[in-house]
Amino acid sequence: MSGTINISRQIWESTAFAPCPFSEREAWIWMICEASWMDRTKRVGDFVVTLSRGDLAMSSRFSAKAWGWTDSKVRRYLERLKKLGMITSKTDAGVTVISICNYDKFQNSPQ
Repeated sequence: MSGTINISRQIWESTAFAPCPFSEREAWIWMICEASWMDRTKRVGDFVVTLSRGDLAMSSRFSAKAWGWTDSKVRRYLERLKKLGMITSKTDAGVTVISICNYDKFQNSPQ
């Protein structure tokens, strides 16, 4: 199977699905949905960070709550994604910014 599909970011708020811990695949889709589709600035707590297309600002604690995982499971998962070349990360003003590698494979280019 090949090709791509568009998924609404609102899927995570749908009442059609009972809340439950995410699979690793769901966590990956969440990250793609959470990533910026265009360059922008975002306030994260007391900080303002600059995000490029395909970037998201997240903490392992925030992700753990969103995904129903432990903080350590999130950190191990993100390290695996880094080793597989699926993401890169950097710290910008005390906030972790994750870049989805090959983001344009997953989302259409803005018109």
